[in-house]
Amino acid sequence: MSNVPSVVADAVASVFVLSAELSERVAVSAEMAMDSAFDFRKSCDSIASVFGAVKADGVLDFDSWEVVRKKWEAVASVRARDNGAIDPDGAANDRWQDVSKFLREFHGLTKPKSAKPESVEKAAKRAAEKDKALAQAQGRSAAELQTEVLAAYGLGTPDGVAHAKALEKVQKVVAVVEKDAVDAQMKPLVNAANDQHKKVMEYLKGKNDPKLVGDYVVLLKRTVEAWESLGK
Repeated sequence: MSNVPSVVADAVASVFVLSAELSERVAVSAEMAMDSAFDFRKSCDSIASVFGAVKADGVLDFDSWEVVRKKWEAVASVRARDNGAIDPDGAANDRWQDVSKFLREFHGLTKPKSAKPESVEKAAKRAAEKDKALAQAQGRSAAELQTEVLAAYGLGTPDGVAHAKALEKVQKVVAVVEKDAVDAQMKPLVNAANDQHKKVMEYLKGKNDPKLVGDYVVLLKRTVEAWESLGK
């Protein structure tokens, strides 16, 4: 990005305003996402570039994130309505959740925390509840806790039901923590696998040999079949 201050950087600090260019990019991103799942990645990359521009100008915070989100959802809602959605606003919000997940996993972009006292208090409360649940789990996995939940419900007593409901809350927290841990490991591995696949495809294109490409297809097919066999 150039050193020339953008409209974003020149905006009054208390009132975040998107520049015309970035506003258009938000709109284009929203329309692509609602038009076709095929364009989903391009849509996410487009909105990531908007956040990248905002971040480069030093004004990426909770409020600016919300300005982008609301603009995106407003455009997406109109597109969803035009496409016949029964609940356009709900469809737009659902799609934004998909976009925000992609931004987090592939671009490392997460919604900044609000600096408002009530928001900070709620975040602290959630963190405390998470720590408490993990302490109650005592190192048990989500699967182990689920087994205990079912066993407690199976008792059919008031105490058993109460215990099961309490364990369910703990199990959900542990399940999220486990998923986040796996996701953190998967991202670099998936990226590495994609990079290696691209290198193979570039090599094969350079050779321009149908037999080599065919051998690669067979190799991939046999690999998947072997893994599926081991998983049975």
